[in-house]
Amino acid sequence: ALLDYVAESEGRIDLLHAAIDDLSELRRGVVRIALVEAAVQSMIPDVLTAFSREYPGIKFHLEVCGTARIVEALVHHSADIGMAFNVLNRDDVTLHGRSVQPLQLICRPEHPLGHRETVSISELAGIRAALPGPSFGIRYLIEQATTAAGIELDVIYEANSLQAIKNLVRRADV
Repeated sequence: ALLDYVAESEGRIDLLHAAIDDLSELRRGVVRIALVEAAVQSMIPDVLTAFSREYPGIKFHLEVCGTARIVEALVHHSADIGMAFNVLNRDDVTLHGRSVQPLQLICRPEHPLGHRETVSISELAGIRAALPGPSFGIRYLIEQATTAAGIELDVIYEANSLQAIKNLVRRADV
């Protein structure tokens, strides 16, 4: 699973680098990127710092937000590039790449499911959960999976920050 995630991430990095390379004729300018929080924590810092070394006149403005806001930023031209998960097909947005995003359960080690390699979605019926808000693409995937399995999660915490969710999970019985 980790190898698949790394391979998918490298593919997304290549797509982002190609999009940014399209600006290579510019000696200076601003690239506005709307992106999900997960990208800020993983691939974006390395890609942007490397690009900045090669093109020091290019500045970046990052807006970290949910998938729905990213699409709206692109449609309304307040972002040049968007990186999001689970974007639905739209005529007013061009998707330059797609990859499958696996769902992962995050819990404390002492949680009853904490040492399991895999967990089926049906095993989560009624479980106390912390979820990202509805603007997150991952929330859409979770809702699709729970609906398909005919179960409901007991959503105790909802946040528009993945870091907030991680911190809650570390301290709470979810």
